[in-house]
Amino acid sequence: KKEEIYIAICRQSGCLQVFNLSDFASIETDPEPIWEVPGFGHGVTVLTNTKGTKTRVPISHKVNVTEFRFFYTGPSKSPLKSKSFPNEQFRSLCLLVETNLGDVYLYKMNKGDISRSSVTFSRISLGVVARSSIEQSRHRAKLRRKGIISANADEEAGALTSLRHNRLYTFKGISGQDGLFAATARPMWFVSERGNPTFLCHRSRHVAPAGGKPRPVTGFCSGLLDGGGFLTLHERIGRVGTQRLTVFNGISNVYPSQGLLPGSGLCVEKIPLGVTVRKIQLIDDSAVSSRERPLYALLISSESEVDQSALNDDGLSSEERQQLIDEKEAEKVKRQVEADLGGFDVEQEWVEEIERENCFEVDKSIGGAPPIKKTTYALWIVDASDNWGVVDSHELGEFEHGLAMNVGPLTEVEDEIGASSAIGESTETDSLFIAVGTAVVDQDGEDVASKGRVLLFQVKKTELAGSHVVELELAYEKDVLHGPVTSLSCLKSESRHRLVVGAGSDINVEQWGNGKLTQVGFFRATMQILDIILFKSFFSVNGCLRFVAFFGLARI
Repeated sequence: KKEEIYIAICRQSGCLQVFNLSDFASIETDPEPIWEVPGFGHGVTVLTNTKGTKTRVPISHKVNVTEFRFFYTGPSKSPLKSKSFPNEQFRSLCLLVETNLGDVYLYKMNKGDISRSSVTFSRISLGVVARSSIEQSRHRAKLRRKGIISANADEEAGALTSLRHNRLYTFKGISGQDGLFAATARPMWFVSERGNPTFLCHRSRHVAPAGGKPRPVTGFCSGLLDGGGFLTLHERIGRVGTQRLTVFNGISNVYPSQGLLPGSGLCVEKIPLGVTVRKIQLIDDSAVSSRERPLYALLISSESEVDQSALNDDGLSSEERQQLIDEKEAEKVKRQVEADLGGFDVEQEWVEEIERENCFEVDKSIGGAPPIKKTTYALWIVDASDNWGVVDSHELGEFEHGLAMNVGPLTEVEDEIGASSAIGESTETDSLFIAVGTAVVDQDGEDVASKGRVLLFQVKKTELAGSHVVELELAYEKDVLHGPVTSLSCLKSESRHRLVVGAGSDINVEQWGNGKLTQVGFFRATMQILDIILFKSFFSVNGCLRFVAFFGLARI
């Protein structure tokens, strides 16, 4: 595919226009923009193509775009060890805008767009102020009164007619990341975090926050130290006008693939999985996991966009829609006549089934039904010796959220609960289980009370074609109706391993036997349970209203 070069121009009115460079080859006709959006410097929520439509332009413009830049955020283009997780899914095309008032707006291109005319950018909330602080303004006013800096220094820096050096610098390969460095009043880095752009504040050492210039960092250069370092020029604390050069070897020691945790001295390695890891625990079972091939259980969640373009059109013609409306009206009149003859009000009668009608219509002139984000939870078994490849997985339900996970043994008790037989008379064996606690929310949302499930999995190794294959098998599931399962722990008491389930405000002790979980103990807390920590036979319970309970296990 032939590469094309585009030119982006921002007008003083705040209108952004994108042209194709090949359209400038002809000098006889003026080139037409292929993409145009108004209100570019006003911080609109979505940038969408409005070419061919008339938009109202304000009479006066107090906010103007001083600089903008397109850039990519994400891991640098380098081959990964695992081919199943390419770099492209973590990279995003972004747009950063700086105004004459010092505001900074970050936009991200929606990846679902295909054609050039349908490209849209969504604004990402940064939650940080990019303008100068009041203390900086007061300090600069003091410097102007004493004649240390010129009286019109701030006006010249913000004027559109004066020479202004670039403040937005793109970089590649710094700490394994591509992004942008904004040398504004508050210097910031724009990098990628799990595929979404985010910002990091630049740590300035010996930098004057409000020196002789409106911005502390006045120079930036990347590509040093084999491409991974950079250099900054900043205003130095002390005499106004003095500057300092600082050379850095990276943004942070955590970002490279072979990183270092700050303050600990521990070396870490980043494993890009492409999902959010909620829980992780080693499968400590010599039958399936070994030191040469360690297996881990991961409770993960992944986000995807669901296409709702089918809602734009119901597939019916105007005559068919009118026919449905007439049938509903006739049915309503029939019920009203029956109510009048029976002497009761049809609106006050209880009905067994509530008929739902579409009260809203999709306006396709403003874009139609947008895609929605959907979160899917799953349990993974990964092999750390094979570059953390997924061995087997189990996906949870459509409206089910994974909240807790525990890998531990459970004692299988064959005798019935409450029997008078001694513990030593029955044969008891311990088996390793992976317990997962979930919360189930119906598709109608908060109209249905929250409930949960407890799922027990077993990891088994089978021999297939001369090689050992590890499989994940669902052994048992139990519905919990008094709240979501937020905590799972393994309790050892009387030489037996039992499962402690924290769901809602209840703590239940479950015993495994006869292929099912049986409740053998309980405790009713006063608040929603968040976490349970076991110490011998004592329970430390953490609640949602900042309370901690400590109690022991007693046999009745």
